[in-house]
Amino acid sequence: MNDLWYRSHSIARKVFLFSVVIGITISIFPPSSAARPTIVANVVIFSKKPSSSLIMSIEIDSQAIETTVVTNASLSTMNDTQYTSLLSTADLFMVDRFLPGGQRLESLVEQVNGTNGNKGFVMFGIVKYGDVNNTRDMNSSQISLVSPILPVVLNDSYQNSTDDPTDMNYNVQVKQVDEIPESSRILTKTIAWGSAPQAERRTLVSLQPSATVIITDITGNLPLLSEWRLNGGSGANVMFFSWEILEQNGALAVWPYFNYLMYACTFHSIHGYDDALIEPYDQWPHAPLPSTKQLAWWFTMIGAIWFVTIALFAYFKKHSPPSIPRSQQSSDKPSKTGTKESLDPDSMLEGES
Repeated sequence: MNDLWYRSHSIARKVFLFSVVIGITISIFPPSSAARPTIVANVVIFSKKPSSSLIMSIEIDSQAIETTVVTNASLSTMNDTQYTSLLSTADLFMVDRFLPGGQRLESLVEQVNGTNGNKGFVMFGIVKYGDVNNTRDMNSSQISLVSPILPVVLNDSYQNSTDDPTDMNYNVQVKQVDEIPESSRILTKTIAWGSAPQAERRTLVSLQPSATVIITDITGNLPLLSEWRLNGGSGANVMFFSWEILEQNGALAVWPYFNYLMYACTFHSIHGYDDALIEPYDQWPHAPLPSTKQLAWWFTMIGAIWFVTIALFAYFKKHSPPSIPRSQQSSDKPSKTGTKESLDPDSMLEGES
């Protein structure tokens, strides 16, 4: 019994010490990780609403990204000098169902198309309601100004997918295309697109001939995420998401990869920024994954639980009542013939006489 006790304690100590060593090693020598971005990205978000899932997602990594949200209301309080300064200091423009019109939109496009800059540009799906007033996010003049820089064909007659949940085409499964060029691989390398939720309200567009499609619907006919670089590949990077994310596609906004996708898109779209400097998903500090300190703590706790479990097993094994061998149990039982009177008729008669 003592031998079992010592062997159990020896195993428990080894397991505990092994786990502690692993935990300390992770703490002292953490896995190599990519450095934080070498710049702080200045992102201007043109949004129909002052608060949205896109804005919250971009603002998560406030150490790497600074944001300015421009709505119709805030734009009306901005003079031309302030607006020009805002555009000139930006690294990237994101568009969520709102754009200025007229000369201000022309100035924005010129900051992207190479006239006055090669700023990155990321646009999300827009909506046309199809009511009697022909309510829509952008008029024909805005579309004609912005469409030349987009990697998709967007014209005044653009349509949306149905917003009727009972329609069989309301949502579609998304898929990653088979061949992704190296220049776009940062958007798929550490993102499990197979886990992406189905796409709901979408802007129905087709791909420009020289653009790259990255994500499509399950049929492969509808581009959901596409991009290109202007001016023959030397200009700004422009991306288009067909998802409408301001009011629908809420499942996409809570998808575990969405925040990182927005982070990667931000730096991927900044002109001249090397994709190799963008942290992979598992090393991005805001990914929903355990940190190095948490891993070290978990290993230590696992070792402690093993130690206590084995020690308790050995303790109760040592102090439990000794078991009686089966052979001894059978020999100690009283004999049946010794405990009962004989029912032999002859002996009964002799007793009577």
